[in-house]
Amino acid sequence: MRKKSTKKKFFKIVGRWILTIILVSAVGFLLWENFKSFQKYMESKRAKNDLKQQVIELQKKKQNLQQKLQEVETEENLEEVAREELSLKKEGEEVYAVLSSEEEKQEIAKETKKKSLWEQVKNFIGNSLALINPF
Repeated sequence: MRKKSTKKKFFKIVGRWILTIILVSAVGFLLWENFKSFQKYMESKRAKNDLKQQVIELQKKKQNLQQKLQEVETEENLEEVAREELSLKKEGEEVYAVLSSEEEKQEIAKETKKKSLWEQVKNFIGNSLALINPF
């Protein structure tokens, strides 16, 4: 009979240990999963705050662009752009252009680039012959 009672006590102790191990494992698993979900929550909260900040910045940028658009659309500004960038003038108005020395050089360079193909060939051949026979 003693044998049975020691067997029962042994199985009772082993069963409690197994049950304890299972419970500790289950609690550990639940804590780990809770920790991971908390990390995901914090990441999403940070991302949400970043996106809110971006929205605020973009709204400010939009407001600035709308303000600039209103400034640009004024008739005075349109007239200024037409005169300066498009070289337009009012009817009956005379326009004078004052070029700096560098601008003059650029204008001359543009004019020389506009030579015809035959003039360019003639200059090339003349320059090539001059290099071959300098006399």
